[in-house]
Amino acid sequence: MDIFTNRFSNLKCVFFYFQKKHLKSVTLKFLINISNYFDLKTFINLSNQKLLLPFYHTVSDFDLPHIQNLYQVKSTLIFKRELDYICKSFKSIPIEDAVSLNDNKKRCKEAFFHLSFDDGLKEIRTVVAPILLEKGIHATFFINPSFLDNKELFYRFKVSLIINQLNKGDSKGIEIEVGKILKSEFLNFESKLLSFTWNERHLLDEIAQIVNLDFNEYLKREPYLDTDDVLWLKEKGFSIGAHSENHPRYVDISLEEQIQQTNCSLQYLKDNFNVNRNYFAFPFSDSGVGSEYFNHYDLQPSINFGTGGFREDKYGFSIQRIPLEVGNYGAEEIIKMQYLKLIIRKILRNNKINR
Repeated sequence: MDIFTNRFSNLKCVFFYFQKKHLKSVTLKFLINISNYFDLKTFINLSNQKLLLPFYHTVSDFDLPHIQNLYQVKSTLIFKRELDYICKSFKSIPIEDAVSLNDNKKRCKEAFFHLSFDDGLKEIRTVVAPILLEKGIHATFFINPSFLDNKELFYRFKVSLIINQLNKGDSKGIEIEVGKILKSEFLNFESKLLSFTWNERHLLDEIAQIVNLDFNEYLKREPYLDTDDVLWLKEKGFSIGAHSENHPRYVDISLEEQIQQTNCSLQYLKDNFNVNRNYFAFPFSDSGVGSEYFNHYDLQPSINFGTGGFREDKYGFSIQRIPLEVGNYGAEEIIKMQYLKLIIRKILRNNKINR
């Protein structure tokens, strides 16, 4: 009976996972199809939204095994084209000016943008920064101290590497052993692994042993920035921000852990890179993070960045950004779709994030 209950529970979880994912995909495609009938200037003028805060994780012309099962990485050619598209309608400004513009809510004749990157990946130094310097574009790089200098691997990157290893299909016996850990004998391993939460991450190390995968060996490839890279970026005029210690989804951890993750990552930047302004980007998203976090007496003051598009936060020091790595869509489609969502929400008076 217990075996049947566990199987049914697993099947139900995966069903709802795919149902939610499918619904979100259909809605996204519908909004993008509508937004394609309008040009970007029209959206900017209709909404009077003159500040754009797009973000990526990395850019590469090569396969990145630790990422390839999570989201689509833009090539250098596509990245340059997307930057050119954004620069046609928006002027690049430093993060300080973007925060000031967001605070003042003034009507501007010009439209502005500030670009950012999360997770502190190596391509920031080798690929992204040279392109931004060439084009004169400001940017902020949000890093996780636990990953800097390739000390540790993000648990979602472990998921991607395990999926690659399982897809090789070397042994049925290995699949059976992995199924026991996942408590699943017949479900798709990929969907199960991709739905892993922060609190299940310890299982990934167990699975890695079974599939003969050495995460420490993979870290020798240096997927992350090192300390010298960050110093170089800072010297070149880029801003550095915190992204938590080791990238948990904040809704998966306690309030005390949330405060610790934020404060420790901010303090690390002060101590090691003499960063004098506190900028913090929530790992994954700030969705589900409540007022008790923002009002906590022990929380270091900072300007916070979420991933909620153009939505307004009840807290003025919390600003939303737009992810540009969504499915196979390009920057133009994503940005125009976000403008359409903004206009719809304004009409419905539903653009405020309630905490």
